[in-house]
Amino acid sequence: AGQLSCQYLADTLSGVGEVAIINGWTALSSTRNRVDGCRETLKKYSGIKLVSYSHNGSGSYSGGVESMTYLLLEYPNIDAVFAINDVSALGAEEAVRQSGNNKVIIASVDGSPLFLERLKSKDSQLVATAAQFPRAIAQKAVTLALQKLIKITSSHTTELIPTELVTKQNVNLFSNWGKQNER
Repeated sequence: AGQLSCQYLADTLSGVGEVAIINGWTALSSTRNRVDGCRETLKKYSGIKLVSYSHNGSGSYSGGVESMTYLLLEYPNIDAVFAINDVSALGAEEAVRQSGNNKVIIASVDGSPLFLERLKSKDSQLVATAAQFPRAIAQKAVTLALQKLIKITSSHTTELIPTELVTKQNVNLFSNWGKQNER
């Protein structure tokens, strides 16, 4: 998911610019995976400078506001931010708006209804989110649990549910934690 969102940022910046990551609880594998995926993607671009990935936004709105405020002070030429979830991205966007900076673009992960609504706004600096699909995640979890229960499988498996990039161009295809045709 981090790869997908950060690839979009890199493409939007045409491979040139200053990018920061608003991190989260690094004890969580999902946070580490998102940040690692983003960092690996950005490394492919010699014109992109990752200026920070140490600000912990705690996955919260207020943490996004606080982290972004510090980032804007530390890196006044910042072009883009990847936040580990939509809630912290929404907070980051609020900090950017309050600062009067209208050039910073923000991407994240989740595909939350609040993020999608804000993404539709013409003045939004949110540009993309890697949408997760909770129904598909729940269905897979139940299937794997049942398989283990009836001994179809006894091994521990990790199965990743693919994410999809939501942008201003395709946001109307998504709502309520899924695609329009999945409701």
